[in-house]
Amino acid sequence: MTDRVPFSLCMPYHDNPGMLQRHYDRLAALPDDIKRGIELVVCDDASAEPATYPDRNIGVSVRLFRIPPPHIPWSHRCATNIAVGEARGRWFVVTDIDHVVPRDTWAFLMDPRPNAGFLRTDIAYGFERVNADGTPYKPHPDSWLFHKSLWLQIGGYDERYRGHYGQNHPFMERVRRYSPTTVRLPVPLIRYSRDDIPDASERVLTRKSPEARAAIAALKRKFLTNGTFFADTRGSVKYERVDP
Repeated sequence: MTDRVPFSLCMPYHDNPGMLQRHYDRLAALPDDIKRGIELVVCDDASAEPATYPDRNIGVSVRLFRIPPPHIPWSHRCATNIAVGEARGRWFVVTDIDHVVPRDTWAFLMDPRPNAGFLRTDIAYGFERVNADGTPYKPHPDSWLFHKSLWLQIGGYDERYRGHYGQNHPFMERVRRYSPTTVRLPVPLIRYSRDDIPDASERVLTRKSPEARAAIAALKRKFLTNGTFFADTRGSVKYERVDP
């Protein structure tokens, strides 16, 4: 597929209509020169409240995809794989839906000055993070900037962990295998909590239970033992394009 934009913002969605609308509003407010360099690609993880397109022209290309029901808990990384797989950019900003990329961060990434071509295609980049009120917050361990070629080497998230929370830790090991180092960029993502937007993140499922951690650890040991830890398992989940 031909590259059409420099940057694709890729994220999963699960019953987050208010948070998705915040993305649309923030994208619509960007300057035109930044908008031209961005597309938004979202994959809906079998939501009861499906993702919908913006109700007006926001000046940014938006494409939605959907994993059909029934919903399987913690399929969000399968949805991430789908969104990135459908992306048309050279660089992928991969994050969760409760993170917004602010104007200054986009401007930093797109800086056209000759000395600004600092991004290396073989390095995985992270971001700083701030709360919606501007106060600092710890960096998110699973928000990334990847060049398309590096993402293809990594093979995306391992979809065999579907159904279990905590898939970011095995993924980070896959990243380190193919990226000689990871670099945190000096620009933030904006974190929205459920106090800011009620549906900003998962509202029902228990995330960091001992059972979930143990299940992820057991699967990881299994894949290491049988030599398939770095297998590319993308494409195991069916999905469809959502028409505008």
